[in-house]
Amino acid sequence: MDRRITELGIDMRSQLKNELNSTEIFAIQVDGSTDVSTVEQLLAFIRFIGKEDIERDWKKCVAISSDGASSMTGINVGFVKYFKVVAPNSSWYHCIIHKYALAAKSMPALLKEVMDDSVKIVNLIKSSSLNSRLFAVLSEELGAEFSQLLYHTDVRWLSRGKVLNRVFCLKDEIYIFLSDSKHELAHKFDDKLFSDIYILLMSICKVHTQT
Repeated sequence: MDRRITELGIDMRSQLKNELNSTEIFAIQVDGSTDVSTVEQLLAFIRFIGKEDIERDWKKCVAISSDGASSMTGINVGFVKYFKVVAPNSSWYHCIIHKYALAAKSMPALLKEVMDDSVKIVNLIKSSSLNSRLFAVLSEELGAEFSQLLYHTDVRWLSRGKVLNRVFCLKDEIYIFLSDSKHELAHKFDDKLFSDIYILLMSICKVHTQT
């Protein structure tokens, strides 16, 4: 199995190399993040005109986007500085998803409170394996479309919309779960103002997701 996976990886890489080398121009988007084992990982997305499918002719690269972290854009040791050495025709753009994440940090107090409460609810249920299993059983017994909530991450603005939509889809199940455990967050779903702001926040996230 391991050998087969390795062969598939080599074949895919070969296809990507050939396809990219035959395209006229391409753009690259990169992001660096530390995984759970504290190892720095670099993720790269390539956009190009082609059939399907990366060693590249870097002179064909015309654009690169990333967040504004010093590890990416630092003038001395940033990734973009070294990247432009091999791709001098490329221009750097700030990643739009990270722009939304920065904008969200200054959202109005009421919207932020609703977002924070939603994250608290998700963390309360998902951070405990017992709570997560009990909630899944409850959701399945009630015939809910989903049985699991989604975690939110500050790194990606788009995750906010997904988290809020999932909480909204499971709001009845969440209310029952929190009420049975007599948790103070249960009353949030009885608050009309909370519900109205929640719907507004979801619509904002939806607009950003579609942009």
